[in-house]
Amino acid sequence: MQSQGPHYLSPKVQNELIYCCEIEIREKIVNDCKLADFHSVCADETTDVSVKEQLSLCIRFVDSIKSEVREEFMGFVELTKTDAENIAENIMTYLKKWGLDIAKLRGQGYDGASVMSGHVNGVQTRIRRNCPRAYYVHCRSHNLNLVVTQRYKVVNPIRNIMDNAVQLTWFLCGSANRDNILKNEKLTESDLMNNTMEIHDEDDIIGKILQEVM
Repeated sequence: MQSQGPHYLSPKVQNELIYCCEIEIREKIVNDCKLADFHSVCADETTDVSVKEQLSLCIRFVDSIKSEVREEFMGFVELTKTDAENIAENIMTYLKKWGLDIAKLRGQGYDGASVMSGHVNGVQTRIRRNCPRAYYVHCRSHNLNLVVTQRYKVVNPIRNIMDNAVQLTWFLCGSANRDNILKNEKLTESDLMNNTMEIHDEDDIIGKILQEVM
């Protein structure tokens, strides 16, 4: 019998392949960023499913070839502490580790939490001690999220969509039987077409309402 070739299906090998892809993609982004005169950093922290604090890091720069602004995700950094000193230290450490020139840092984008935006000992202040021209801007996406979160409760169509989505998710995922029924359900071509049109209509409605809220 001929011996079977490698399948590369073990978790260890798959993780190594993913890591290699991560390195290649990040190096390409860094090389593109180095061609720009300046760059900015965006960061946000969240708790993952394993109850570990993760800091997501992105960079923004102008692509000198395409003449367009790019925002690229660089990776997650696991945090042992969530105080301003530790977060700022991790941001600076990993930007340097990935080969980005700190002297070209011109902007910081975070949420409005005091840990990140504090003028005395916040993350943005600590980073500006090393990079005085890296001005802090309250992330517009966070601002929009705060507005939508507060306003959707008084806009009936949006409130109903959000509430129904949450309740439907819990209803389907809260039971193994219902989850299996959902997985086994097959959509016919006509059903799929109808659902596509309904989703398109709902997107139009949400878009119009969002413009009014903003």
